[in-house]
Amino acid sequence: MSAHEPDAPGILPLNLMLGLAALVVIVAGMKAGASLLVPVLLAIFIAVVCTAPIQWLNRLGLGLRAAVWLTLVVIGVLFSLVGLLLVNSFGTFTEALPGIEEKLQAYYVGLLDGLANLGLAIDPDRLAGLLDVEELGGW
Repeated sequence: MSAHEPDAPGILPLNLMLGLAALVVIVAGMKAGASLLVPVLLAIFIAVVCTAPIQWLNRLGLGLRAAVWLTLVVIGVLFSLVGLLLVNSFGTFTEALPGIEEKLQAYYVGLLDGLANLGLAIDPDRLAGLLDVEELGGW
């Protein structure tokens, strides 16, 4: 059995280590170049997605430049509608937030009362300290 055969002992661990090392180098390179890589990949994705409608419009007789502009306008309108939907949803959420806060406070008090009725006396201040939002953010 020669050292170049796939069944040779020691070849699989070596290939595995080289593959993992290459993966680490690739991931580190992608992380280091993320500020450049993300916009480039987004542009490539948009170009690939827009290719089919542009070709379809071109086959229908629309000029290539007009097909590109029409596709870009449609995408811009779609992105604007999604943005408008998010803004409206956020506005609705902020309007409903006081009511949600009151309901959560009522559930919290009900939970503490229920636990007190079971004989589990829980200090609300200590429980609030355990569930501190700033402390949870550190996790």
